[in-house]
Amino acid sequence: MVCRSHRSFAQRPNVAGRTDFLHWIKQQRITVLDLPTAYWHELVHELAESHEKLPERLRLVIVGGEKASASAYASWLKAGGKHVRWVNTYGPTEASVIVSAYEPDPSQPFPENLPIGRPIANVRLYVLDSELQPVGLASPANCILAARGCSRIFEPSRTHGSKVYCGSF
Repeated sequence: MVCRSHRSFAQRPNVAGRTDFLHWIKQQRITVLDLPTAYWHELVHELAESHEKLPERLRLVIVGGEKASASAYASWLKAGGKHVRWVNTYGPTEASVIVSAYEPDPSQPFPENLPIGRPIANVRLYVLDSELQPVGLASPANCILAARGCSRIFEPSRTHGSKVYCGSF
């Protein structure tokens, strides 16, 4: 879905490759993109190989769905990404939406282990042990989120080993 001038277009652009996608972004005067991380990785790879530049109007790129790589982010900055606001989002499948966002400082090194960021509005995140007690850095823990409309515990078998609790604290 592309949003332009307060209009939403569900139709995908008819482009064959990533370079064509960049030209389409420029032609349509797109300013904001929300991409799956895997597609963003491919786009960055194409930028590095083709030496294409990002469209000047592009001001914000949001990625999410899987871990973004530090090397892709370094390539992104070289391709002009330091002039485009970049936000990595996180949301467990059980929440079905994003719950946190991380926006790196382009002047600082990109961390190898990308943080999930800070909670978005109306969400609280907790890092707790199995007894629901806070834990220190680098300790085994569960990501607990509290948000409106979330009220279930998801067992480790359904969340790749972590227990996700959604509810109000």
